[in-house]
Parts: sequence; C-alpha cells; structure tokens
Amino acid sequence: MPCKHCEHCEIEHNDHHEYAKKENKLDIILYIIAIIFLVMSFIPVFVNMKVIFILLSILLSGYELLFNGIKNIFKLNFKEDTLMTIAVIAAFCLGEYVESCLVIILFRLGEFLEERAVDKSNESIKEIVKIKADTANRVIKDVIETVDVKEIKVGDTILIKPGEKIPVDCKVIYGETQIDTSSLTGESKPIFVSKEMEILSGGVNLTGSITCKVIRDAENSAAAQIVDLVYEATNNKGKTEKFITRFSKIYTPIVILVAVLIAIIPFIFNLDVKDWIMRALIFLVASCPCSLVISVPLSFFTGLRKNI
Repeated sequence: MPCKHCEHCEIEHNDHHEYAKKENKLDIILYIIAIIFLVMSFIPVFVNMKVIFILLSILLSGYELLFNGIKNIFKLNFKEDTLMTIAVIAAFCLGEYVESCLVIILFRLGEFLEERAVDKSNESIKEIVKIKADTANRVIKDVIETVDVKEIKVGDTILIKPGEKIPVDCKVIYGETQIDTSSLTGESKPIFVSKEMEILSGGVNLTGSITCKVIRDAENSAAAQIVDLVYEATNNKGKTEKFITRFSKIYTPIVILVAVLIAIIPFIFNLDVKDWIMRALIFLVASCPCSLVISVPLSFFTGLRKNI
C-alpha cells in the first residue's frame, strides 16, 4: 500500500541525502587523487614507483568496496562486492596492476554517475511533492475559513480562488474557470471546467473562483496518491534488482568454491602448485561480473537522465 506518512519520509530522505552529499564530495576528491596516482604510474620517471602508485590508486578509489568485500569474505556473506574484491586482489597478485586498478576506477565512475542521476531524480521528487496544497478555503453557512487541508472531509464545501491549487478531489457546484493540469497530465493546455464537472487535486485554478463539493479527502485525493506512489517506487527494489541480489548469493559462492577446487588439484594429482594456483586466480578474475557491475550504474544513469 502507498505510504501514508510522506512528510516524515521526506524529512528522513532529505537528512540522508545531505549526509550522503558530504560523503560524496570526499569520495570525489579521493577519486581524483587516485586517478592522478594512476596517471603518474605511466610516467617513465616514476617507473620504480609504479606498483606503489597503483596500489595507492586502488586504495583511495575503492577503499569502501574493498573494506566491505573483505569483511563479507570473513562473514561468508557473498555479494557482488565480495567477488569484485577477490577479482581486484587476484588481478593484482597476477601482476596485472593496471587492470586491477581500472576495475575499481571504472566501477566508481559508474557509481558517481548513478549518484548524480539519483540527485536529479530527488529534485524531481521535491517538485512532485509541491503539487499538494497545504490549506483549503472551507465554506460553512456563507462563512469562508482557511483551514489545514487535512481537516477537509468528504461532503464539505470549499472555495477555490484564482491562482490557488486544487486542494482535494471535488465537484464544481458553482462557477466556471480554466485549470492548469500540467503537473498531473503533462498537458500544458488548460482545461475548462464548469458546474457538475469533477476536478482532481494538484491542478491550479487560473481564471475564476469556483465553489466545489469535496468527493475525496486529502489522503485519498489524486495528488496524495501520486506522491505516495512516487515514494513507494523510490523505496522499493525492482524485480531485476531483486533477481540480481538473489543470483549473486548463489553465483558468488559457486565461483569461489570452483576456484578453491582448482587450487587444490595439484595437491591431489602431484602437479605444479604455482601453476594451478595461478589458474585459480585467473578463473576468479574471469568469473568476476565486472562488466555487468560497471555497466548497470551507467545504464541506470542513462535511463534516469532521459526521463528527467
């Protein structure tokens, strides 16, 4: 069911957003420094410092991913970041220093783009919330009083003046006007309403005053339902995201188990231990869904950007 505490959700959402914004600035600074170290590793003058520079680049750009991945390994909690961490460490151990660094760099780039898209969508959500009116003009025996929209009940008579938002879903009983419904339908052309016509909350009265009878209270009106659905959509995981989470819990331990089996083969059949451990590490790197993990945030960013 849609959330009925949107104001509370919005406050918590904004607080979390501000905190995340501060953290994001620090991450961007560290990310830029990490790229500088990566670039410096290609300069011939620093050839002896190449491994150190790349290691610093990995730690600065992917410290959070690596920390969570290593922590999950000890907890036997297998997620996407666990396999990513193993792949980065394995690639580094194989001497593929640049490749291990690029995995982190590109992954973080995807995350930054995704965060930017989320910020843009948050601004759009704030605009959507504004379609709800805070007050309404209730008419009782020819006396007009401005009250909180939550006090308006079904059957009440309200007056909507030019320039005011439609506070609740209602039916016109007197007057005629034009209403801007672009916030609800996206249609820029105003609609004409007159007696006996129903109008939805969220629109804006443009020309004349109209007297209306309330047919749905504030909680069940169109504007509130739209806002509730938006918050519900942003707080719930999609089917694809749920599938990826379930899939990673199965895929990751299987890959790690196969890599361990490859590593212990030489001990069973008296083969070259170093060669088979190397193969196990290569298998881990090849099995890591780096391209998928990197491409998902980029696809998410592109999809959101087109709809903002």
